[in-house]
Amino acid sequence: ILTSSGQILRPDRLNINSKNEITIIDYKTGGQKPYHKTQLKDYQLVLNTMDYTVAKSILVYINDSVDIIEV
Repeated sequence: ILTSSGQILRPDRLNINSKNEITIIDYKTGGQKPYHKTQLKDYQLVLNTMDYTVAKSILVYINDSVDIIEV
């Protein structure tokens, strides 16, 4: 995603339905960090300005186990 300020955002996955509702999915390795949630919120703000509705934001941590966290 290229923002109006020229910043490039690269969410791992965007699922878009016919109502322009989006589920953001971002995959991470390693430990959970507070800025991961902030990153998803930044994606959501930009997508909202593009007239999309973000239905869900999901972090998927892939380590020895898989943890799924809805933001």
